[in-house]
Amino acid sequence: MVSDQQRAALLEGWVRPLAALITKGSVPGEIEGFAAPARREAACLAAEALLHRAPLHPSIALESFARKDGERQMRLAIANDDMPFLVDTVAAIIARHGLIISRLLHPVISVSRTAEGDLTGIGKGGGAESLIYIECDRGDARTRMAIREELRANLGAVRAAVTDWHALESAVRADAAAATGDEGAFLNWAADGNFTLLGKADFPTKGAAVAKLGLARGKAEALLSATARVAAAKAMAPRATTQDRRALLIVKSNLISPVHRAVPLDLLITPLANGGIRVHAGLWTSGALGAAPDDVPILSARLAALQATFGFSISGHAGKALTHAVGVLPHDIAVSIDEDDLQRLALTAMSIADRPRIAVELVRAPLDRHVFGFVWLPRDELTTARRVGIGDLLAEATGGQLLNWSIKLDDGGAAGLRYMIDVRGSAKLPDQNAIETQIEAMVRGWPRAVEASLAALAEPRSATRLALRYAPHFPQSYRDHTPAAEAALDILALASLDEDTSRVVR
Repeated sequence: MVSDQQRAALLEGWVRPLAALITKGSVPGEIEGFAAPARREAACLAAEALLHRAPLHPSIALESFARKDGERQMRLAIANDDMPFLVDTVAAIIARHGLIISRLLHPVISVSRTAEGDLTGIGKGGGAESLIYIECDRGDARTRMAIREELRANLGAVRAAVTDWHALESAVRADAAAATGDEGAFLNWAADGNFTLLGKADFPTKGAAVAKLGLARGKAEALLSATARVAAAKAMAPRATTQDRRALLIVKSNLISPVHRAVPLDLLITPLANGGIRVHAGLWTSGALGAAPDDVPILSARLAALQATFGFSISGHAGKALTHAVGVLPHDIAVSIDEDDLQRLALTAMSIADRPRIAVELVRAPLDRHVFGFVWLPRDELTTARRVGIGDLLAEATGGQLLNWSIKLDDGGAAGLRYMIDVRGSAKLPDQNAIETQIEAMVRGWPRAVEASLAALAEPRSATRLALRYAPHFPQSYRDHTPAAEAALDILALASLDEDTSRVVR
């Protein structure tokens, strides 16, 4: 048993080498203002994390501290075996709690340990270990506890995914070999570095999941609900007339990825010989999401079919516009939805490029679990309050729960919003024209609605004069949260104050 005094002496012995190594490989912006005293404090916390680390587990040290300006902050040191996805996984956890990172260092250092995990050497020999040091906003006690728990769980998922990567790739390759045409080509393309493989599980027609790999070792049932698994197996059953069967379903999971990026996991579902399904879980890489449509199996065939349907020349204006429109649509959705829905989305995206305006398209995902809401606004009309308000509107109209959103800004005059909504149990889509009208009123109808409310309270000519004088000067945050009727009362109050002031001046 090591006494507190002995432990302090051990820690002190490692502080000096760590202070020299902690900025190793850092970009200049991360070490700006990071003077020797601050480096020593960081090295003390890093030594705390490195002093003992159980094999195959991370070691976490966390403490609050005061900056020179007196502001309370929090710092965190994590020691782990070096592997992919560590920094982005950790940063996503911090961001999810609404804390802003002010400094992030990630030296990979050589560390020697005993079999039990006690530190015996730094800087020479030994194995490569990742040391992540973060300074960020201070969280309360509950937040700090939650961060510790999430770090242990998510870094465990990282380790499982990295350890099983070769087996995960082999499983996708095996399914690609069993498939034909575009579906087999897509699976091979995914395994060629275009899909970050994180987990896999086989679901037989009866019983629990088997052959679990990666993060599915602990989260297999959460990848896809039991109801959705039954629907997927039914969709992939052999056709009665031809005995052909669908070889691939591409869907989204409700489970937010604990690894890499904190977004819903992408699922590639393939059939098992016994009638069950296999679920490959992962994330599209950023390169794959930004790839040209012709380079993505399934999407390239769908684009060619659209060009043929409309008779567009690939080299003509319309053909190029269609290629661009399909290219800017999210590839992960464009390869999964019905072809008729893709055609509708592509035509709308084409028209938006030529004529930026407010537009809405609602698309059902496979298995009827999710609705994707696409909303286009003029770029200058996009605000955080509007993005939130539109998400709430779509969730209410569909009777579902908002799961995720993203924004796409092109060089043109439009901003594209995409919402993913869980609508399990909802029978039909709402009227998207009615939703478009509501969004139009939200974005552009506020001044007119204020004038109409004023007309109900004052003489019409006076209402117009007051609306022109006051309504344009209210800030956007006020417009997004204040009903027109309430704004009309505020304008009358302001006008009354102006009249009183003018009397005093005269």
